[in-house]
Amino acid sequence: MSKKEEIKKNPWRVLITARRFYSKSNLYIEVEIKDQERNLFLLKQGMCIGKGKKFHNYDEKGRHFFNDLIPIFDKVWILIPGETEKIPFDNYEKFLDKITSN
Repeated sequence: MSKKEEIKKNPWRVLITARRFYSKSNLYIEVEIKDQERNLFLLKQGMCIGKGKKFHNYDEKGRHFFNDLIPIFDKVWILIPGETEKIPFDNYEKFLDKITSN
């Protein structure tokens, strides 16, 4: 199994892999969800839809929540605090390709 396939459905590993790839311990990931007004955010403390207070942990229940959304993921952005530009990706697969490349 490839590294990409190993992390694809595990939101915590996606976040950690992105942090290692960009050598930034303080970044977060924003994922556009098709036909939704608010996006999914992967943060150190958990996942949330929009900038709300309801966080989903990176436990089994959180992974199921994340995996249910994968089919409707669209664009992805890496956000590094202090940077003015978001790092854009056309879709979740291209984002995974980038952070799992050597």
